[in-house]
Amino acid sequence: MMIKLLSLYLFIIILVLTEIESSSDKEPHPHDGLITPFTGKHIKYTLTTKEEELLSTGKGVSKAVKSKSNEPGGVGFAVQDVNAPVYLILDTISDLTTYPKYVPSVKKVDIYDSKTYINGTTRCKAKFDVRVFGVSFRYFLDLTKDTKRNTYTWTLDYDKKSDFNDNVGHWQVQKHPSKGGWSRVMYSTDIRLPSWIPTMVINFLTKTAILESTQWVKDVSEKNALLKKSKSDNFSWGLSVNRGGNSPGWSSSVFPSLGLNNNKKPTTIDTTNSIVENSDSSGNNSHSVLSRIRNIVFYPFRSSRASEL
Repeated sequence: MMIKLLSLYLFIIILVLTEIESSSDKEPHPHDGLITPFTGKHIKYTLTTKEEELLSTGKGVSKAVKSKSNEPGGVGFAVQDVNAPVYLILDTISDLTTYPKYVPSVKKVDIYDSKTYINGTTRCKAKFDVRVFGVSFRYFLDLTKDTKRNTYTWTLDYDKKSDFNDNVGHWQVQKHPSKGGWSRVMYSTDIRLPSWIPTMVINFLTKTAILESTQWVKDVSEKNALLKKSKSDNFSWGLSVNRGGNSPGWSSSVFPSLGLNNNKKPTTIDTTNSIVENSDSSGNNSHSVLSRIRNIVFYPFRSSRASEL
């Protein structure tokens, strides 16, 4: 362990002294892709009983497989259950501008191209500046958000030169198989790194970073879901109508022109803009708020003795 740490420190010193930089937005990547990219279709996977139990506690599960080639890198896979709707989670994942805020290793993201297709699919290209254990990377990604399949996939942007030799990835969000209102998120990435990258950095990128990715998506999505629910509840509270009980509702102090004062008979508006009492023979408050609004909005030229709708 000590030898590995010393090797890492020496490597960092060399990086600082030599200022190694291989990425460039002025020249293309050396190849057009070594790894088969994800298609955006859902990936089938199975979980063990133990993994399902771990997910039920709020934790994520992950796996890592070494690259079959001789190059440093490997395949990472993670699953996380999230108490939030599918669309909100996908929006969280695809909001690249928030990555530096929530992902410690991501220092900066610049989106330099973006387009939306007629089917709702969006595609963007972005530059990522990442720093892991003192080692800095820059890479360029070509990312696609498919709102029909609820997937988010990427490859390198091969028109620019990245520090990764290759990098492809895939997010997919589905409704939870058993929990109502919950979703299940799956994340997979396959990377190839230059030979000068230390083993500790490779392990972080293919193991630790995978699980951290799904964890921050869970935290932020659940926070956003609670915030959205709170706003929705407040809106519903404002629209509720007091029918003599203790529930809050509209009052004539807020909308005096509608005559919505629960302590008086409802009123309507005549063609001369004067306000007169409703001629309900029973004397009861038989008009609902929506009915009175319809009288005003859809029947502006009816007489002041507007009939019940």
